[in-house]
Amino acid sequence: MDQWWHSPSGPSSTAIELALGALLVVQVVALLAAALRTPLGWDGLFNFEMKARLAFEHAPAGQLPSGYFTDGSRTWSHPHYPLLVPFTEFWLYSWIGRIDQSAVKIVFPMFFLSLIGIVAGAVRRFSDRRAGVISAIALGMLPPLTLIPGAASGYADVPLAAAIAGAGLFALIGLSAGSREVTLLGGVLSAAAVWTKAEGLVLAVVVGSAAGLVTRRRPAVLLGIPVVAALPWLVFLQMSGRTAGGDF
Repeated sequence: MDQWWHSPSGPSSTAIELALGALLVVQVVALLAAALRTPLGWDGLFNFEMKARLAFEHAPAGQLPSGYFTDGSRTWSHPHYPLLVPFTEFWLYSWIGRIDQSAVKIVFPMFFLSLIGIVAGAVRRFSDRRAGVISAIALGMLPPLTLIPGAASGYADVPLAAAIAGAGLFALIGLSAGSREVTLLGGVLSAAAVWTKAEGLVLAVVVGSAAGLVTRRRPAVLLGIPVVAALPWLVFLQMSGRTAGGDF
């Protein structure tokens, strides 16, 4: 496997890699500055942060009022959306002890850093270090990943992308190498995708099925974990008089 981690050598190559690394740092700093100065977008504010606020202000804290899920006047806030992002924001509010929409914006650049780290690591694994850094820089130049609906907006798209990218990478590595632990990590990240957006379950099934086809191994763990993770939420929605797609 060592040959998968090689990198061009020589003084000129080192200078190029240092320059690419500096550019990547500038991109990350610019994204953090943009996130802190950009208001939360519509979905970020009303579909996710509002749920975090409800959970924080509820007594006891950490729960959403059951009436929220059956209140027809709140349909516009998509009560059926999974709760990973709102409860990540709630965790931050609980940690700092107050509601702070400026502070909560730091969550989404962190997801973006996870995404580019996963993608750069995957590219480096099959190419070299320089290609990995270049891929990370390329992702940072895509407005849909950095602005709206990206990491500066509070939307769930970047968290979903990070979870699915990680699920796909670890699923492929785990099944190819016959490593149950790595495959299990892929399944856990697929479960995280399921709890991030409604589309996550479909993407998790696609990732598991595709990895199974490529490696010709049974992806039971990859398919089972996200499905089991989705069941409590789907059952709850059904019991509360909703279906997963009823409010789209």
